Amino acid sequence: MKNKLLPLITLLFLLGGCKQKPSKVSSEKKPYIVIDLAENIDTEIDNSITLNDLFELERVIPLETSDSFLLSYMNFAEVNDQELILYDRYAVYYVSKESGKPRSILNRIGQGRGEYIGVHDAALDSQDNLLVFDATKNMLLKYSSNGDYIDNIQNDSIGATVLLNNDSYVVSHPPFSNTKYLMSIYDKSWNLVRRDYPRDEDHSTDAVMNIFNFSRKINGECYFKPGFGDMIYHVTPQANIPYMIIDRGKYTMPVEFLNSMSKLKKETPNYITNTFWMWTSNYMFIGYSYDDKAYYDIWDTENDQLICRGIFDYYKREGNNGVPFLIDGVQIDVTISYASEDHIYCVLQASEAMKFMPSIAYDDNPVILELKPKRDKL
Repeated sequence: MKNKLLPLITLLFLLGGCKQKPSKVSSEKKPYIVIDLAENIDTEIDNSITLNDLFELERVIPLETSDSFLLSYMNFAEVNDQELILYDRYAVYYVSKESGKPRSILNRIGQGRGEYIGVHDAALDSQDNLLVFDATKNMLLKYSSNGDYIDNIQNDSIGATVLLNNDSYVVSHPPFSNTKYLMSIYDKSWNLVRRDYPRDEDHSTDAVMNIFNFSRKINGECYFKPGFGDMIYHVTPQANIPYMIIDRGKYTMPVEFLNSMSKLKKETPNYITNTFWMWTSNYMFIGYSYDDKAYYDIWDTENDQLICRGIFDYYKREGNNGVPFLIDGVQIDVTISYASEDHIYCVLQASEAMKFMPSIAYDDNPVILELKPKRDKL
């Protein structure tokens, strides 16, 4: 099933670079942050400011490797002071930050009561129960922190879920949901509060993208980006507030290209696609593709300014495949996988971590870096 998903995932990331009309951002003061990728696509950065200037390494977490704990990839469900809560397609892992060992593994693959076909999203509710979204069974399953099955929700409220601070839930609806909206807000008892972003029937892929959770919990708050738009909204129970625009200007791929796979493949290098965003403190991390290269930018969100950049050439296989970061005098390239209120988390494959950790084997589980903003930041 994983191999069958790869072409779809590739297309969905391309869709993240599409829209119906070009974004236009005037020079006058805006009530939201502007990340102007179009204006800065050719900007040369001398990288006099590095990730080491902005963040300090607080902890290196080599994940234990065992037959029951072997990850080909991972996602973050939640992070607290003691644990990382990670998931892949098959299981959810409660992992000690101190030891890198799993305290508990939830593995309920199956088709019976309390079982799932696959983990498409995982989150915590207000009682620290685990919510597992199984897109195949069209179901949201609830488990205790000890792995005991509690209940399930199987109606139009299922989807990728983010818990708000007031115990409300933001749900990104998948395409097979009964609702005609991309997002809904529910109270702590799963009663509907409001819906938003009507699904465009002519562009149903806009809803497909939400399987992959285009709502994110960052700094304890929820943010949502409709699939074809450039605006990121801060979501509250009452309203969606414009927070940040990722402006791709003339480098935004026209939606009509989606009707021709051959044209899509030919034209993709001419547009900004594959956008991924994350931030903490006053720093925005955004990755994207353009001109057959991968870009990894760091922006100062207080000044809407690009301050650091890594570029990797796909064809030449050279450059920085992430943002450069020094550990014990060794330079590695990192990308940001998760942001909490005061930390960022970077996942390194074992082959990269071996550069500064000779005890790591090539086929070991990934190593996670926990970084925190420097108090005397620039």
